[in-house]
Amino acid sequence: MFVTHSFTACALGSLQKTDYDYVYETYDDEEPVNCSVTESIKGGHVTYSKGGLVGSVLTYHCGPEKYPSPVSYRTCEEHGEWSPMRLASGRLASRATCKDVLCPAQLQLDHGDFWPRDQWFAVGATQSFSCQEGFTLYGSAERNCTLSGEWTGETPICNNHADDCDDPGIPPGALRSGGRFFRGEKLTYRCQTGLDLLGSAERFCLEHREWSGSKPRCHGAELELAHLSAFMLPCALSDVYVFGVKEKVNKEELNSLASKKRGETHVFILKDYDKLGEVFNSIISKWKSTLHSNTKQPNETTLPEWGKDKSCFGSIVSQNWVLTAAHCFARESTGSVPRQLDIEYGLPPSQSNVKFKRVIMHPSYSTSALKHRNVSEFYDYDVALVETNRSIPLSWMARPICLPCTVPGSRAMKKVNSTCADHRVELLTLEQTPAFFNHKISGSNKRKETHIHTGRQRLGCVEKARKLVEHTDVTLDEFVPDRFLCSGGTAGYQDAITCQGDSGGSLFLQKKKRYFQVGVVSWGIVDVCKIIGYTRRPPPDARDFHIDLFKIMPWLKQHLGKEIQFLPEIN
Repeated sequence: MFVTHSFTACALGSLQKTDYDYVYETYDDEEPVNCSVTESIKGGHVTYSKGGLVGSVLTYHCGPEKYPSPVSYRTCEEHGEWSPMRLASGRLASRATCKDVLCPAQLQLDHGDFWPRDQWFAVGATQSFSCQEGFTLYGSAERNCTLSGEWTGETPICNNHADDCDDPGIPPGALRSGGRFFRGEKLTYRCQTGLDLLGSAERFCLEHREWSGSKPRCHGAELELAHLSAFMLPCALSDVYVFGVKEKVNKEELNSLASKKRGETHVFILKDYDKLGEVFNSIISKWKSTLHSNTKQPNETTLPEWGKDKSCFGSIVSQNWVLTAAHCFARESTGSVPRQLDIEYGLPPSQSNVKFKRVIMHPSYSTSALKHRNVSEFYDYDVALVETNRSIPLSWMARPICLPCTVPGSRAMKKVNSTCADHRVELLTLEQTPAFFNHKISGSNKRKETHIHTGRQRLGCVEKARKLVEHTDVTLDEFVPDRFLCSGGTAGYQDAITCQGDSGGSLFLQKKKRYFQVGVVSWGIVDVCKIIGYTRRPPPDARDFHIDLFKIMPWLKQHLGKEIQFLPEIN
């Protein structure tokens, strides 16, 4: 048996990028055919990036307050033709035209009035709003149509706060159906022809009197964009933001990728990359200011332990707390901890460390708990929380990981009103669930893959530890209680095995584009890194054991409940 001593907290989860390879057939006996360079657009002009060569981009340009329709650019294809143009209806178009930029009008305002009434307004036009007696106007009383095809100000809403949920509003260009705003009621949105709906098409009034999903908005088809970028923020936020830049992004796909949360925008359609940094920075600022309400990409840290020159991993679960293994500090929950403890996060370590304020070990942790029954070391309840002396500055190198049985976790799973049991089913639905842990090698952290064995598969996994109880007075179930998750040795896979130094890190998995921690790395049967000539193929009996977070939720809530919102059932 081995354990590790020392500590590193890491953020788990980096954006996964999928690359698509397109293979084109080529024929040596065919000469490439150039595209025509005599194209035109009514009311504007055309430029070419490479003349008429294959791969050249034709760009349509229009004057102020105009936009090219039905597309703003085309590419020269191998057969010598420019890529086809299609209208919003899907029909082919033969010629491009410069059209007026228009703003979609406010079409519906419940318990209010608006004027003038129309479906579209030109740049510079104004639309005004008022409410019936007994209702208060929230948002803008007047809005102006801008050059971008969007309105100034905020969506008008007439509200009297009489129902369970407040009126969530209706965006320009949209119509809404549904009744009163009572708990459980559903609202449905649709956009007028020629507009795409971004955000939630359906929203429900929830038990806590908030609306599910995110505010819908109707986006003009003329700003069809390309180059999709997506990234995820920490689980407390657990958000996926999606950017479309340039032309031809599929808006339905774009909208399906993005998070949908009340009062927030997660889909951004930009005309050029210059705006990307500006929007990105505004999101980061907002994220930092709201961190205590939610948290995603797991970040891990490193801590030295009671053994000299030893270190452990630990996961950042909030700006002020790191979750790790208790054996990184002492052999008993009442044991003393080091007077000085540096927590390293991100890179470089010399510029990214904080001191600890206190260490809280689980009160039931004691490596000598079964010593009277000939068990030299016992690691049940091998968990600890480290409170930092100051908030960890969150960044892309240091972010909190998602915890199950929390409200942010429910949002990340997109399972509103779910229970802790629902979370376990969602995350550990398979008897062999793919999972990851961080391994320190040559001064850097590397993600390793394994499988968590549950249900009937757990019995065979735990059985490999039977040899450790042969000369004791305990049963295998007593030595490896159900608070341990077992990993490694999956048939048909080459599961990674932890080494000394990996202890305290998170056992995590990916779900709904988020990283969820389900366990804390505790101990293993074999330290494979000490095997001479080890070549990544673990011994057949190598298994790892991790503290199951689902089994210690009340203790986690007791200490983290002020910073992380746990599900109501956790007591």
